[in-house]
Amino acid sequence: LIWTEQRNNSIYDEAGEIVASVGIVRDITERKQVEEKLQKSEANLVEAQRIARLGSWEHEAREDRTYWSDQTYRIFGFTPQQFVPTFEDFLNAIHVDDRVLVQEDMAKLLRSEQLRDGIEFRIVRADGEIRFVQSQRSVALDETGGLIRMFGTVQDVTKRKRSEEALRESEERYRAVVQQAVEGMLLFDLSTKRILEANDAYQVLLGYDAEEMLGMTLYDVVAHDRKSIDLHVQRVVDEGNHMLGERYHRRKDGSLVEVEVAASLISYGGRSAMSVVVHDITERKRAEETLRESEARHRAMLEASPDLVFRVSRDGEYLDFQANDESILSVPVEEIIGKNLRDTMPPDLIPSILRRITKALDTGEMQVFEYQLLVAGGIRDFEARLVAAGSGEVMAIVRDATERKALERRLEHRAFHDSLTGLPNRALFLDRLEHALARAGRHRESVAVLFVDLDNFKVVHDSLGHEAGDALLVAVAGRLREILRPEDTLARLSGDEFTVLLEDIEGTSDVTTVAERIAAALREPFILEGREAFATASMGIAFGGSSQESPGVLLRNADLAMYRAKETGKAHHEVFHPEMNERALKRLSLEGELRRALKRDELRVHYQPQVLLSTELQEHLRASGQMAIIAQKAPESPRIVGMEALVRWEHPERGLLSPGEFVPFAEENGLIVPIGRWVLEQACRQAKEWQEQHYSGPHFTMSVNVSTAQFRSPELVEDVARVLQETGLEAGMLTLEITESVLLEEAQANANTLEQLKALGVRLAIDDFGTGYSSLSYLKRLPVDYLKIDRSFVTNLGRDSQDRVLVSGVIYLAHGLGLKVIAEGVEKAEQLAQLQQMGCDLAQGYYFSRPLASEAATLLTSNSEPSFSGVCIDPLSRIDQS
Repeated sequence: LIWTEQRNNSIYDEAGEIVASVGIVRDITERKQVEEKLQKSEANLVEAQRIARLGSWEHEAREDRTYWSDQTYRIFGFTPQQFVPTFEDFLNAIHVDDRVLVQEDMAKLLRSEQLRDGIEFRIVRADGEIRFVQSQRSVALDETGGLIRMFGTVQDVTKRKRSEEALRESEERYRAVVQQAVEGMLLFDLSTKRILEANDAYQVLLGYDAEEMLGMTLYDVVAHDRKSIDLHVQRVVDEGNHMLGERYHRRKDGSLVEVEVAASLISYGGRSAMSVVVHDITERKRAEETLRESEARHRAMLEASPDLVFRVSRDGEYLDFQANDESILSVPVEEIIGKNLRDTMPPDLIPSILRRITKALDTGEMQVFEYQLLVAGGIRDFEARLVAAGSGEVMAIVRDATERKALERRLEHRAFHDSLTGLPNRALFLDRLEHALARAGRHRESVAVLFVDLDNFKVVHDSLGHEAGDALLVAVAGRLREILRPEDTLARLSGDEFTVLLEDIEGTSDVTTVAERIAAALREPFILEGREAFATASMGIAFGGSSQESPGVLLRNADLAMYRAKETGKAHHEVFHPEMNERALKRLSLEGELRRALKRDELRVHYQPQVLLSTELQEHLRASGQMAIIAQKAPESPRIVGMEALVRWEHPERGLLSPGEFVPFAEENGLIVPIGRWVLEQACRQAKEWQEQHYSGPHFTMSVNVSTAQFRSPELVEDVARVLQETGLEAGMLTLEITESVLLEEAQANANTLEQLKALGVRLAIDDFGTGYSSLSYLKRLPVDYLKIDRSFVTNLGRDSQDRVLVSGVIYLAHGLGLKVIAEGVEKAEQLAQLQQMGCDLAQGYYFSRPLASEAATLLTSNSEPSFSGVCIDPLSRIDQS
């Protein structure tokens, strides 16, 4: 098999009808092989890049002692054995032109006592070499503002600075080439034919300015009928890049200019567009009329749009040479005449060029090929056309294709890479995985896919915002790059999901070692907007080793293993086993059963008592007449003042299921909203029944959890109002519990929803308080009544002094804001005692009672003095005894 390129031209009669078609087919196999080698070379180069290592330093001001890490010594060109550094050594190493900049920055640092963003400056190394470094600094001050310690990091960024300078120069040359090119350049929308861009040369050619051009279409500037224009455009669409030949374009004054046009398809702003290079051939036509040196040379001039034009002999001798822009030459023009191609072109290109010269002379076919050449401005891309010109000579026309090739490479990179992190995307990852499986099958090796999902990315995103979330993803990608081998493929699939392709592995331990390195790298804090953020990851591992395996299946297996890691505690890795796929199928089945559970009335509501701890609150309720259910007994005996409604599923085969076994599925598939609405209705109806049967006052409260999806539902306020009206329950007896992390998202919209709920008269509680990145500035503006301390803080009371400080702080904060505090998860007497000592208002947990079915809860609440005077290990047996 060989690669060929075909070009067709139609021949028209005087009436404009097509009467014949002429085509040329060329062998481009060698060109395609060169392109493939270049693409592979570029991919290897990108993967081989590394992130520079950081050095650290610290200066103890009071002891006048300075510490440099080994990397810092290397950056400054010293070794630890040479000398003990002083702070003056650091300052003296700063380039004299940058010292004022650094001193001013240090002065700002001493005033702000904040971690300073990285500052870049030059240093003079021990060997005299000037290098660019980037440094971050922070200080520790005493109570009087005196300096205790200054510390920071330093990183050699010389390569990046030089690369940035080279890129800036390249971009300037790029703009100059486009805007100052001799050739006119035109870009138009493929569907509307509206002009999108036109360079200066084309504007001058037709006499329009830029604004006028952008309001025109292709039909306004091409002096041919619409049908002919559409036919030529469609030909380019069908055949790809195409030389459309000679056309007439219409100037602003109505006159016509004859031009030569070449067009190619590109993607522009997400839509299809066509790039057109327009060469004014007016002068050439005049020269043809007067000179007509030869038919061959005339044909070459018609078929090419030249930047460089020269003639060569069969063996490569230059016969003449013309260059419109000498900046794209590897040597000056005067050094080319009289020499051979071998003297001016890279040796590896010579055999290919000479073969094409011979083929052009022997067959008469135009030879078109592309190559790269190092010139004064750097490496540039060129397109060459060789046409036989008679007498054993070949006319060569060479066009600078750097701009077009750069655009093609950018478009190709964008199609296969993530725009945020620059990593390969899902499409490129699956492609590399497919090739890796094929290689593994041939060599009887194994490959592994490591699926990495950040555990707490949503918390960072919701707490610090979208930009901080993006910054975290970029930082995570950077750390993962550092610990992986150059030959490993790291990709970002979507959101906070990353994948790693590992080839040539010997066993499971190779991959688990990589997973452990990833976990260790992520344990170090990330600095986002001046704050520390932490990221852990759940990872799944799947192995493959045959070309018969599907890349998609292998990726799915790693994904299933990752979900297993999340289910078993997060922040670790799991290796895929076939039973995981069976579990996934069971989850799918469970989702279907849950949908039917609502229709079959299989859901149940259990109730857990909330008891009163605070004597102050008890006295306040008695004084205000709001404590009808509390008997006048000693305050050390907690009284029931409310119930929390908790959903259960009475599965026909598996028995009673806890929320953790089905609520996550309900949240994923959207069923949590109708389930939450049903629980609200049942709880309010039960609270009304208890009120009518047992209580003379309305102030017994029923707490109902509101899920994230339910809180965001625009029908929430309407649903609550409807349920209160239908059940007859007074609004003050209903408490809605909203998770803290939900309230941190879209704070203003959430505050509006809370205000509407508060206007109904219901009470509001922030659930799981302390587990998210709380914003106290929002807390003081939210119309809430209770803070519920998460059970994770209550569990270690009596054992962890830090948790005691945190719980005490929350209670103090809540009381200062006029809020009451409910402690969840109370299971031991010492926990209860400490909560009472700290002034906690209410509590619930297994110490008092497990969640009870409505019948058992009714027995508990029907007691004339509902209270707990001691430890209740088995509340059901206690109720039976009563």
